[in-house]
Amino acid sequence: MTVHTRQTAPRAVTPEAIARLTASVLGAEMDPSFPARIETVFQRSASTRPDAVCSQDPLASFVVAAAHVGAEIAASLRQSCGTAAARPLADRLARAMGIDPGISADHERIVETVADAIANGNEG
Repeated sequence: MTVHTRQTAPRAVTPEAIARLTASVLGAEMDPSFPARIETVFQRSASTRPDAVCSQDPLASFVVAAAHVGAEIAASLRQSCGTAAARPLADRLARAMGIDPGISADHERIVETVADAIANGNEG
């Protein structure tokens, strides 16, 4: 008798966890206050959906929105390709968020960090 084992997909990481992990990484690289700024975005909004986020901090709001959009793109990639590698995910996320190459180093770094957080499935 042959026993078939089914590989399970990587555990889903919530957009909130993705945003927090991204803020932690970027806090070390860009601005130590970034994690607190992300929490402020969460507190200001009753919902953390990207269309509901309203903040006086556009860069922190962008992280939260990118985490949501990135999670949706990753789910789609996993369904169609079986995986969501960081580079293709970052490319699709940048397009979805309207980030053209070379337009903003900060936004490009955010997209890369969000994609890495999702692809590696780490919650920090």
